[in-house]
Amino acid sequence: MTRKADFILGCLLGLFVAIYFYGMKIIDPYNIQWLLKGGDSYQHFIGWAFFKNDIWRWPLGFNPNFGSEIGGSIVFTDSIPLLAILFKLILKDFSEPFQFFGIAVMINYMLTGGVLVLLLKKFINNLPVCLMVSLLLVSSTVMSTRGIGAHGHESLTAHWTFLYAMHLLLAQEGKAFPSVKWAGLLVVTSLIHFYLLVICIPFYAAAHIYRFYLINDKSEIKKEITKKIYGIILTIIILLGVMYIAGYFVMPVGNASTRGYGSYPASLLTFINPASAAWFLNTGVISSLSRIFQGFPSAITGQYEGQAYLGLGLIMLIGVSSFSLLKRKVSLVWAVPVAIVCFLLSLVAVSHHISLYDQQFIISMNPILSRIFGVVRSSGRLIWPMFYLMVIIAAVILARNFSVVNQYILLLLVILLQFFDLSLWHDSLRKRNNDYSSVYIDNLINNKDFSRMIAGSKKIVLLPADYLDDFQIYAWEAVRAGISINSGYYARLPSSDYFKKINEAHLNEVRTCNLIPHVLYIIREVDVEVCQARDIIYAKSHNALWMIKGENN
Repeated sequence: MTRKADFILGCLLGLFVAIYFYGMKIIDPYNIQWLLKGGDSYQHFIGWAFFKNDIWRWPLGFNPNFGSEIGGSIVFTDSIPLLAILFKLILKDFSEPFQFFGIAVMINYMLTGGVLVLLLKKFINNLPVCLMVSLLLVSSTVMSTRGIGAHGHESLTAHWTFLYAMHLLLAQEGKAFPSVKWAGLLVVTSLIHFYLLVICIPFYAAAHIYRFYLINDKSEIKKEITKKIYGIILTIIILLGVMYIAGYFVMPVGNASTRGYGSYPASLLTFINPASAAWFLNTGVISSLSRIFQGFPSAITGQYEGQAYLGLGLIMLIGVSSFSLLKRKVSLVWAVPVAIVCFLLSLVAVSHHISLYDQQFIISMNPILSRIFGVVRSSGRLIWPMFYLMVIIAAVILARNFSVVNQYILLLLVILLQFFDLSLWHDSLRKRNNDYSSVYIDNLINNKDFSRMIAGSKKIVLLPADYLDDFQIYAWEAVRAGISINSGYYARLPSSDYFKKINEAHLNEVRTCNLIPHVLYIIREVDVEVCQARDIIYAKSHNALWMIKGENN
């Protein structure tokens, strides 16, 4: 079969797995109920909802109505800028709520399946084997725990990005350097999610270094260096330009928090531990990704970001393939460039907070270096390439050390064991994705006091601005009313000092009755002496106090 046919079959396989996990309801662009259940999926949707309803601004991804005093963008709400900008163009006169996140997840699963088949076919000349291994990887825990019903990171299911980076790194021999493909990949990845870009960039750098290694005529190296410098500079300029347009730099660097490196790392035992502190493993339904093995406690609570449990099926595949090397050696020289990158990414993933079982060892790190690495504080995610590489290498060894019949038999057993081991996890995931009973965002829709107060408002001010436990309800009402809100949950928030200035200014307005006209103040979780005045309307709801100047209603 042709490469195109192989890729299409891989895409269909990925689509099958996505439908198995999530069903078909999520691709309905008018179905927003599953996004209104809260969590990170809600954050991504609400950022898009504000962006869609706003005028065009510069940079294009600037989204000031959601977090008007933060200066955020669709980049920091993880709203997939690539699709957000595209659909805003298409839906410029469309006022109804609309979502593309379900479609994005489906596409990511499809492309991941397609790229995996292409990658595997480079070393395994057996399509059924490639498809079976791809099935194991597309349905793996590093994919399923990222998506809907789990962490809710729709954009982070785009594993095809760094898998294609692996593919480009390994596809250089005898060919011109694919500069356009690399630039295109980096640009597109930057418009999907920053962490995926962080993973792809080292593969890009390694591809240049590996290119020098492949040059036989050493006299050509100097000429090649000159060409590469120009190519790299041009790629960086284009990439930074696109990132600027998307809104990466709208939040002042001095105000953006870059602390926390080591808080969300990967454990040294991440590949064999099915347990973590992830919320979906602590609901009383299941406590482990494995049906057979309950796992062990994490030394660091945030290690759920680096959770990469292989599953008993894949552990069996790696074990059998490794054992076969005792009888017949297999050359793995081809994997060296990718393995070096994966190893370096894994070091960053583990961080300087090294943990084994429930024990933690902290290596002292220079404060400046710590802040630099704080850009990827959820460093555990960088373990994903190593996860894929281990399985791909095991599959290649299997294909070279076993007969075709034995490959089929072993892979069938691996698939059966894998799906049995992860069956409770799959069941809980599918059940959550079909449950729409927990939607609570519309709680204020029938509240007469709130409806009366928001009717004359042009802005909502949350106080304190950095208390975000209940921001979802108020942000949704702000979208419905077509007004802005001063704060919201972002992937990267300003520093505590920045929030302190915002809070003090607005709390002083509340104390002195000097409320800004047409602004609805929502005060909760803070002790403040509220002034009393006849021209101010007050209302209480649970732990919140609402205030607005009556003359503006």
